[in-house]
Amino acid sequence: MKKILWVLVIAAGLGVIAWVLFSSRDTWYRFMPAGPAEKAPQRVGEEPVKPAAPAREPAAPEELQPKPAPPPMRILFEASGAPVLNQPVPVTLQVESNLEGWPAQLMGRECQMELLLRLPVGVKLESGGWEEKPVPPEEGEDGSGPWWLFERKQPLTLPDGVPPAQLARETVSLAVVEHGVNWVITARAKLACGSEAWQTFGVLFATLEGEKAAFHTRPFTPMEVPIPQESPSEGERAETN
Repeated sequence: MKKILWVLVIAAGLGVIAWVLFSSRDTWYRFMPAGPAEKAPQRVGEEPVKPAAPAREPAAPEELQPKPAPPPMRILFEASGAPVLNQPVPVTLQVESNLEGWPAQLMGRECQMELLLRLPVGVKLESGGWEEKPVPPEEGEDGSGPWWLFERKQPLTLPDGVPPAQLARETVSLAVVEHGVNWVITARAKLACGSEAWQTFGVLFATLEGEKAAFHTRPFTPMEVPIPQESPSEGERAETN
């Protein structure tokens, strides 16, 4: 009888211990330190806790680049005809004012217009009134060939109010002395008023190749100006054969 009683007491004690351990399982997990790779237990039906997203720094506003001011002048070219080998052809260089970029402080001032003409090896200046200038060393080493620089200066009185539409007009005689495509002729107009100065550039091309002869403001492509290939001589043909 005593043995049966002790068995019942031991069984009851084990049941109490099991109930205590089962009911305190959540508390034990709650206070148990988690390792670096361990995760807290998740109950069935509970939504996983998402870590809060790090706050984003506000994007820095893009720096607005100021638009360059338009030049107060522009250069136009007018040719009286197509180039002919070794014959001068009148070409007019005209400088016009640009109201969109015209500085207000220029009105009513005494200024000077400086024109600089740059010619390639295949084009020569055949008119007077221009002073030849030395070519800067960095431009003299240009692989496209030697260049010639010519300058002309003239006083310019600007009236009050609206600037004149035409600031300068010069007609020069240009002769194409070598066959070629897209000979580059450049001009610079510089308006100097005291310690201030404004400048702009213009480009003119000269082509004299095969049946194509023209002064033009847009460069020609090889498809527009087919370059004739020289036929081989009898000696070259014999070597090929």
